[in-house]
Amino acid sequence: MSVFPSTTRPTDTPWGPVEQAEQILPGIWSITTSSHGGLALSEQRQDAMPPALQLAEGFYEEDCDWSLVYIAFEDEFCKTRKDYGPDFIQLVRDTAKCWHPDRMSKHTGKKVAPNESPILRTRAAYQHALGDYCTTTAWGDWADWVIPAWRWIMRSSPYLTTEAMRVRGRR
Repeated sequence: MSVFPSTTRPTDTPWGPVEQAEQILPGIWSITTSSHGGLALSEQRQDAMPPALQLAEGFYEEDCDWSLVYIAFEDEFCKTRKDYGPDFIQLVRDTAKCWHPDRMSKHTGKKVAPNESPILRTRAAYQHALGDYCTTTAWGDWADWVIPAWRWIMRSSPYLTTEAMRVRGRR
């Protein structure tokens, strides 16, 4: 296992200026800003990240990306941080499978099942729907930028008369 030096506290992140920071392992900082947070890695830690798990900037946001760092340095976390037990490590793995299924598959050599990842399920749904027509529209009077329903119907179907719209309950 490599030995990493402690580093100075980061001052700026992609999420804004650092408000709170804790060095959870040498070269790995847990960061909080006014809007978000995550993990910031030193250059040495970033270089030591497995290529399949590495993000370009060296910042791993707190919702999903953080799990990549914990997987990369799992042995070190387990040896030095007694508060990271088997349940936490399972959470780390599940989070990475859920939000980074391709990275996890590449890192472990094991395919992530679709029932373990909403990313894979969404991708499958889009692939299944290829070639199908899908439309989305908004109408009504709930926002000033939305076209009122009766005006949209008049524009989209010039054959509908005002009387036809009234009978159909559209005016």
